[in-house]
This record gives sequence, C-alpha cells and structure tokens, in this order.
Amino acid sequence: MALWVERHHGSSSGHTFIADRIAELEVGREHNGVDLWLRVKERFEQITTGPVAIYGQPETWPH
Repeated sequence: MALWVERHHGSSSGHTFIADRIAELEVGREHNGVDLWLRVKERFEQITTGPVAIYGQPETWPH
C-alpha cells in the first residue's frame, strides 16, 4: 500500500493523503483501519527517506 501511495500521490503529497486517511478513520472510529494506515505511514516513510538497498546488495543508493 505504501508503494501505491507513492506512485499515485508522490513522496510529498503521499504524507498528506495518509494523514487524511488516518483522520477519516479516526472520526469513524475504525480502529483497525487506523492501525493499518499507521503501518502504511511507517513503511511510506521508510521508502521515501534514507538509503535503499538495490538488488539485494549491501550498498545503498539515495532516492
């Protein structure tokens, strides 16, 4: 899901999309949905910041 957000909303708008989704679910008291999107947020932050291993190599490349 984090990759879907990145592809459809980009790295800058993706944060807003995820925050909006979490807020909507909190209002609706959808606790499982909130938990899911909090995990998506964590993964999204991992893929949009910091180095990423390429093809299983120990070397990393910046985004």
